[in-house]
Amino acid sequence: MNSKLEFNERSTFTLDEIDENGYPFIRNMSAAFFYTFLPSLEGDDSIPEYAFVNPISFAEKTFIAEWNMAWEAGSLRSEFFEQRESNIPDSFRWLENLKDKNAYLVHNISDSIYDTYAPLYHLLPLNYLKRYQLPLLKDGFWPNSIFSPMLGVKAENFNDNFNKAFSTYIWSFLNKQLGNKPQSDFSHNDPIVILSHNMDFWLPYAYKASEEKLKSFGRVDIEDTSQLLTLNEINQGFEKEGDGIIANRPYKGGYLWSGKEEAEAITEQILLLANERSDLFNIIDRIKSDRVDDDFPRWSKAKEDFERALYKKRSKKFKVTLVELKDDIAIHSPHSQLFEDELCEDFIAILNEKERKIVLLLRSGITKQKEISEILGYSNHSPVNKKLAKIRKQLKCYLESRGLL
Repeated sequence: MNSKLEFNERSTFTLDEIDENGYPFIRNMSAAFFYTFLPSLEGDDSIPEYAFVNPISFAEKTFIAEWNMAWEAGSLRSEFFEQRESNIPDSFRWLENLKDKNAYLVHNISDSIYDTYAPLYHLLPLNYLKRYQLPLLKDGFWPNSIFSPMLGVKAENFNDNFNKAFSTYIWSFLNKQLGNKPQSDFSHNDPIVILSHNMDFWLPYAYKASEEKLKSFGRVDIEDTSQLLTLNEINQGFEKEGDGIIANRPYKGGYLWSGKEEAEAITEQILLLANERSDLFNIIDRIKSDRVDDDFPRWSKAKEDFERALYKKRSKKFKVTLVELKDDIAIHSPHSQLFEDELCEDFIAILNEKERKIVLLLRSGITKQKEISEILGYSNHSPVNKKLAKIRKQLKCYLESRGLL
C-alpha cells in the first residue's frame, strides 16, 4: 500500500535532537491512573486473542486504551468492564460475546498500520528508520494509548516502508538460525522471508514480552490505610466465592525498553517466546532442509550451500510417508478478527505461493491433479504431483514438531 501519512511535528525528532543511546524506546502508563485495583485469576495462563477494531470517535479510542490497560485482568476483563457499563460505547457491546476470553483490542486503521503494530515499530533502531525514510517518533506507548503520535508531518509510503524495515530487522535475528545468510539470497516467496514480513505473527509475542517486562516493575504502592482496608475487604469477598480471583494494585509504568541494546534484548525475547509457543526454530530448520532450487533467485553463498547439500543427499534413500489433509483444518486470512496460534494459518505461512494455491484449491473441493494443473497454468500434472509430495512432507514435519502426529 502506497500511503502518505502525516505526523504531528511535536511527536517527531529531528536528527539533531535524537539521542542515539536512548533510541528506540516505548513506555507504559501505569493502569493506576485509571484503576485503583485490578482483579486477576491465580494461575491464569489463557492465551490472549486479538480483535482488530477501527475506532472513530474519541470515546471509542479512550475505551480501547482503558480496556487494554486492564491487560492483567486477563480472562476477567469482560466481567470487570460490565461493572463499568456506562464507559462501554454501544459499538463495543459485542465484547459481551468474549466473556471469559483474554482479548486485546488492536487498532486496524486502513490508512496506517502504525497503531496496529506500534510495539514492532519502536523496536527499529535509528539506522533502519533513516534507511527506510520513516519518522523518528518521540512517543511510543504500550498498550494503545490516546497519547500515541497524531497527524502532522508527511511520511511517504509509510506502510510499505515500515513492513520492509521490520522484515529486514527481524531477519538480522533470524539469521542466527539461517547461518548468516542475507535476505537477498532468497526468493520473495521463500517461507522464512514471508514469515519475516508477517507482522501478525510477531505482534502477540511483542505483547507477551511487554507484559513480562511490566511484571518486573512491581506494583504501585498502597496509598493509605483506607485503601489497604478496602483491598482486604475486596479480597475477602473473592476468597469466600472461591474462584481463585484476587485484587491488587496495578503494576507500575515506565520504559519497557530504551536504547538499541534494550530493544535488541526484547527482540531476542520475542524470538524465544515464538519458539516456545510456535516451535519457530524447528520450523526454520525444517524449511532449510526442504528447500528447492526456485527458493534462490540468483547465485549466492546460500545457493552454493544448498547445492552442495543437495548433491550429498542424492546418494541417500528416503522413505516418504503420505499425510492426508484433514477436513476440519480451518484457513484464516492474515487479518483474522481473532488470531493466535491458528494451526493452518501458521502452516500456510511456510508454503510458497504455488503451494498455497494448491492447498486452497484442495480445500475448495478441487481435488483432481489435472484440474489443478489447468487452473495453475501447467501443461501437465507432473509439477502438481511433485508439489503435493513436498506439501505432504512439510505437513508431516510441521505436525511432528507440534507433537500432533
